[in-house]
Amino acid sequence: MRIAFITDIHLGADGETPMDVDVRQNFLNALAALPALKPHAVVLGGDICYETGDPAIYAWAKSQLDKLPYPWFAIAGNHDDSVLLAQGMGLQHRLHGDELYYALPLEGHPALFLDTAKGEMSAAQWGWLKEYMVALRDNNVVVFMHHPPLPADVPFMDTNYPFKQREQFLALIKDLP
Repeated sequence: MRIAFITDIHLGADGETPMDVDVRQNFLNALAALPALKPHAVVLGGDICYETGDPAIYAWAKSQLDKLPYPWFAIAGNHDDSVLLAQGMGLQHRLHGDELYYALPLEGHPALFLDTAKGEMSAAQWGWLKEYMVALRDNNVVVFMHHPPLPADVPFMDTNYPFKQREQFLALIKDLP
């Protein structure tokens, strides 16, 4: 299974070039490069918006993704609004309150898409994750989340945008095969 994981695109509004970078064109360039990679699916890994969630940005990103010949999926990052993302990208059915998390098979393999937009997950999402991990304990599981569950050795990011529940996450998966 080949997955193209595109994250931290930080799209601005139409005509906006954050830090003088045409991030929309960069996103289009990334999508244009996908056929050479021959992915089975594309996952947007969060921080779709430049600073804060914007329905127009999500709708524009969706309009580009919908042109792809393979399925795409999205999760929220700390610069996103999970509810607006779900609404703008047609994922409302995957919302749990104000969190966007879900499970589905990718090429027959279980995949879990987590919402760490707040740098942590709610008790409800933790319960859901634990149930899935226990139920899928004899399978290889692909887990998508915006925040790395381990330090990334990037001091600025590790200090300012850490996943606040690293120990809890590692404790959950430690006893699973």
